[in-house]
Amino acid sequence: MWSKLLARSRLRSVSSPRFSMPVLLIAALACGPSGDDDHKPGPVEAQPLVSAHGLTSEQAASLVLSVGEERVSLEDFATRLGPRPLKRLRLTEPERRRQFFDEMVDTELFAIEARKQGMFEGPRIRQVRERAMVDALMAKHFGPGGDRVKPVTDADVEAYYEANIARFSSPLRVKATHIQLKTRARAQKLLQKVLSADDRELRFAETARLHNTDPATLERMGDLGLFTLEAPKPVEVDVNTSASMRPIPVPDVVRRAAFALERINDIHPEVIESDQGFHLLKLTQRRAAGRMSLAQVQRVVRQQLAKERRSQALDKLAEDLRRGAGIQLHPEHLHLVQVAP
Repeated sequence: MWSKLLARSRLRSVSSPRFSMPVLLIAALACGPSGDDDHKPGPVEAQPLVSAHGLTSEQAASLVLSVGEERVSLEDFATRLGPRPLKRLRLTEPERRRQFFDEMVDTELFAIEARKQGMFEGPRIRQVRERAMVDALMAKHFGPGGDRVKPVTDADVEAYYEANIARFSSPLRVKATHIQLKTRARAQKLLQKVLSADDRELRFAETARLHNTDPATLERMGDLGLFTLEAPKPVEVDVNTSASMRPIPVPDVVRRAAFALERINDIHPEVIESDQGFHLLKLTQRRAAGRMSLAQVQRVVRQQLAKERRSQALDKLAEDLRRGAGIQLHPEHLHLVQVAP
């Protein structure tokens, strides 16, 4: 809570687009007291910028804060503030500068007091510190953005695309609406009424609303969704997935009958029998087969390959560390931990 409070206070002090922490710090070092407006220093020889934050070596090493044993340089603060282009920032009001430093000193004093009270070794603090150390280790081994891992070339992307062409292709699919009934006699009677109606589409939709007995499509007015001629391989569905998002099982005989219809809104002239019951069927959509080009998918493929290589590099590092650490694992105790639902 307190860290959030400090963050909000600091944000208010520099929220104006005319002010920012790095420039405030630079100005605090470069300027004397706010009333010393008549002092005009002579020309200074330009120094080369050696910092990613637009600082010379002398500026980067300048001390901006000393609290107890804590020493913070301008470069330290620029690094903490993150990537903010200095050229966009300007310093104007001296009171803003003083407010900024007051809050900065308070933060350091709170941190020092927390250490005195033994909070430096708390479990949450250790967890945060360990995460930061792991991030630093990853940056050292693999580069700040993983750029030391073997880069993905255009040839790699093309090879992956060709080897996995099925992933980027979609076969011919159709969409159909059905009315499932329990007996052939009932299905035949309703089919005749649909086929003899002046408006077949309206009659079919009304019949589906009133008489469909398929629980999977009952609330969908009999809509089976898009499906292929060949049934897909069964996949395990998460029990938490809502019924509307689950794939609808379409009997093979219904698939073949739907693909036999040629025009959109055609109604199959016969009752179709499956192991689920008796079906009336109408074609509602036909979607042609297609394949995404290499140009369309290369960005996604490149990202995927880069992710896999980073994961492989991480696994190898972990394996090497495990080999040399002499660790002992006891997973047989894990079941003793009770996790609240």
